[in-house]
Amino acid sequence: MKTIKLYSPLNVKCEPDSALGENYGGDFISMHEYVEIPSSVAVYYKDEILAAIRKREPASGRGLMEYFHGDQTVDRKVYSAYPTVEEYQGELWGVMEVGLRGRLTDAETKILTEYITGQYADGFGEFLEQHPVHTEDGDIYVSFWDSEYFVIQTESKLKNLSAPVSERPKEFSITLTAAETGDYLGEGHLDLPAELPEILDAMDQARVRGGKEYKVAVRYVYRKYLQNLIPDEPSLDELNHLAERLSQLNEHESVCFEGVVNMEKKPSDLARLINLTHNLEDCQVADARNDYQLGKFYAENGFIESLDKVSDEVFELIDFEKVGRTARELENGVFLENCYVVQPVAERSWKSPYTGNAPREYAEPPYIFRLYVTAEGNDAEGMWLELPATEDALEQTARKVDAASINYCTFSRCVSEIPQLNAVLCGYEEIGELNQLASRLSEIRANGDLPKFKAALHVADCSELHDCACLADNLNTFALHSDAVTLADYGEKVFSDLHGLKRGDEGMKHFNYSAFGAECMKWTGAELTPYGVIQPLGSQQEQLQGQEMEAAEQDADMEQEIGHKYPQISM
Repeated sequence: MKTIKLYSPLNVKCEPDSALGENYGGDFISMHEYVEIPSSVAVYYKDEILAAIRKREPASGRGLMEYFHGDQTVDRKVYSAYPTVEEYQGELWGVMEVGLRGRLTDAETKILTEYITGQYADGFGEFLEQHPVHTEDGDIYVSFWDSEYFVIQTESKLKNLSAPVSERPKEFSITLTAAETGDYLGEGHLDLPAELPEILDAMDQARVRGGKEYKVAVRYVYRKYLQNLIPDEPSLDELNHLAERLSQLNEHESVCFEGVVNMEKKPSDLARLINLTHNLEDCQVADARNDYQLGKFYAENGFIESLDKVSDEVFELIDFEKVGRTARELENGVFLENCYVVQPVAERSWKSPYTGNAPREYAEPPYIFRLYVTAEGNDAEGMWLELPATEDALEQTARKVDAASINYCTFSRCVSEIPQLNAVLCGYEEIGELNQLASRLSEIRANGDLPKFKAALHVADCSELHDCACLADNLNTFALHSDAVTLADYGEKVFSDLHGLKRGDEGMKHFNYSAFGAECMKWTGAELTPYGVIQPLGSQQEQLQGQEMEAAEQDADMEQEIGHKYPQISM
């Protein structure tokens, strides 16, 4: 039997007149309101909380699954479910330890998480919340449920275990375009951080593969305080590196990073921002939103020695706002929306691991698909497998994840420069068949036709892996016009092939290439994709030389005549 862990945030509160309530309730808390305790503080009461949970465990050996009366398959596969708490990165989390007898499908996982959510909200969780947990600092009330913010996530998702860059939080959205060509050649959209296959796909869309120069435009910055600090045309390498560093910061580190960025006023460049992420260890965060709260926090917690021995009467006469302002100015600390951040200069030892690397050459990776493979029913322990792979490599992978063979393995993540296949591969378990497709696509890539395959996926109905394999085997029945970015581009190309005339030639100034291109697409079955116009070859194209082409030319000639008479409405 395998055990997995499902994590959710803990909601811990105390009474306002307790020692904890006085520390964390602030100055304006109502005596009728419970005070929320930070999860970083709740860590100190982990043992007491665990003891309270253990008292309420069913004695059947199945934990909360004793009360499950839903889907019989789920009941059979899920043997037990025991709530507990666990410290992770300085914070206390609620955890459900689930004992599994078999691998759950997506639908079965949904049934289980809905049952656990119900237990947290109304069953076990409600009972726990209504009974105080006794601590030396007063009673606290623990809940696994929060109506405003609640989520259940796996251990691998919470801790980002083996997660590819593509699955980390996005920091920037950018556009790639060819540099200074004079002609619009298309653009590639990309969210950062991104892995090599995603970057290569965006380069295919921008027509800048093979070492061609390109420029980067930032469309969106997810951390608003960084918006004015990103150059207009940043280096893709540096921006992606910064995005990778930011995506790995936990909540506390993110607060510290925002604080040190504000302390610096305006970091000089991306390299400085990258190195700031390596210098957060000595940052301190206080629960203060203004000078008054900061001064009182410092005075009450022994940060100002001269105030340690004053009487309570004198203490109440202290100008806490002035104390806080003086401390903030001396420390160069900053207030954020909900806290105060300071980085003591005396403790600071600046590290500069990033010195500005040479521009990266984005060469093709040695794989078509990169899978995170696990044995069936053992989603937590796995390894990465690159396809295409030899039979020996497949079997070695199976042994390393404790599976009888590759046929008893599954994968939960896939990295590829063919984003159109993500929907097809979702939930697919036949790694052997996927390896065969990877071998075929590797040959296609070697011939320079991978953009054609990606474009063909836009027009072909490929809902199954078998359909994708058939498309790969019949890719020669398509033509890709990668230089056709718009309908007008395609119309001009077709017209030029037929008559040798181009857009700038005499007499063609007012010819409506867009309308002509749209009509041509209808008859040929062609379609405009991010990689260019993909056109099925065969009888339909041949028909274009006949009556339909004549009709299209007549329509275009009419547009041309209208353009001569009324140039203001010509296209």
